Amino acid sequence: MIKPFAKPHILPFKPKKIERPSVPRRMTIIAGFSNSNGTILCADSQETSGGYAKRHVDKIAFNGNWSRDPENFPEFSYAMSAAGAGHYADMLTFDLRFSIHPAITKYDPEKIIDFIQQKVATFYEKHSLPRGENAPLEMLIVLLPNEGIGFPLILHVVETAVNVVQHGEHRCIGIGGYLGNFILERILSPYGSKQHLIAVAAYLLKQVRENVEGCGKQSKIYCFGRGAMDIVQEDYIERLEKLTQCTDEALASAFHYATDIENPDNPRPEFSHLEDELKELRIKYRTALEDHRAEVEFWGRNFGRITDKSS
Repeated sequence: MIKPFAKPHILPFKPKKIERPSVPRRMTIIAGFSNSNGTILCADSQETSGGYAKRHVDKIAFNGNWSRDPENFPEFSYAMSAAGAGHYADMLTFDLRFSIHPAITKYDPEKIIDFIQQKVATFYEKHSLPRGENAPLEMLIVLLPNEGIGFPLILHVVETAVNVVQHGEHRCIGIGGYLGNFILERILSPYGSKQHLIAVAAYLLKQVRENVEGCGKQSKIYCFGRGAMDIVQEDYIERLEKLTQCTDEALASAFHYATDIENPDNPRPEFSHLEDELKELRIKYRTALEDHRAEVEFWGRNFGRITDKSS
């Protein structure tokens, strides 16, 4: 007897959920911080996408307070840098860079922040960018009012929110941001000089470059004061970065001195040894500055170069 064919078992149709492809992120480190003597915006200059594609990028864009119309001369300048999806970051930076001054010339932080928020919200909507943890963009913006009007102000843009970074605080964005914030919490002094701020930036960028894959190439440091902005020359940054290991050794010695309290072989450690090590490190930092100034003076005297104001 021939058995009848079994009825086919039809599985219920379940449409596959279509997920939005992840936006490739730019691997970078960007830091903004300040104290009573100035404000710093710094970044590396290497863009790494997909873990293998690398190119040199100037990640900090600056717009000065110049105008062809003397009656509408802007009362402020600004610098900005973005982390996240490289192509979107470049688009948004370009849009903001060349739209703020045509719309606003008076230094009114509240009005400027509202304008930036509207621009960013429109950008997210236009490109259907995700929000929340998958938001592809973060930015740091420094507003620099003219001398006598106010002090530099750091803005942190995340998603469509624009927040003021309070004076004396810091923000780091990009893949190296966690390490950058960790470092700043420990070495940034609220009363350090301008040279202290520059040295902190050089130390931070060097540490992130050596410990976070994808961050690298030359460091860029912009220093802001009352109505003035200086770009720290690369040769001076390199001199400071060479002192990173010496700085780490001095920090380790200080921690050892403070905590080695029950060592039978060294019951009373000599503070003079630690003091000598710190003095030697201070001399190295001073020598780096003096050598840089001498080099700048030499080029200025012989080839008419402009003196580096950052030193």
